[in-house]
Amino acid sequence: MVKWKFNWKRICIVVIVVSFMLTPVVFALSSEKDSLTKTIVVKQGDTLWNIVREQYPYSKDIRKNIYEVRKLNYIDQHIYPGQEIIIPVNKDHYLNK
Repeated sequence: MVKWKFNWKRICIVVIVVSFMLTPVVFALSSEKDSLTKTIVVKQGDTLWNIVREQYPYSKDIRKNIYEVRKLNYIDQHIYPGQEIIIPVNKDHYLNK
C-alpha cells in the first residue's frame, strides 16, 4: 500500500502564488462593471425619454439608447419615482457609434 506524503510547505507556496495571480483579475472584473454604468434615481415627473436624453446628449438616435436602458433594467412600460435605473456610460454608448 502506497502512503501519500504531503509537502505542506510546497502546497502553501502554490496557494499563495495562485492567490496573488488571481487578485488583480478579481479586482479588474469587479471595477469594470462599475465604470461602465451609472445609477440614476427616478424623480417625480421624470420620463425615460428625458432621463436618457439627458445622459446621451450627443446621441444620433435616442431610440437605440432607450432600448438598451429598458433591456438592461427590465423596464416594460412605466418608471416610478424612487426607482433606480442603470445607465451604460461607456464611450460607445455615449457617442452611439
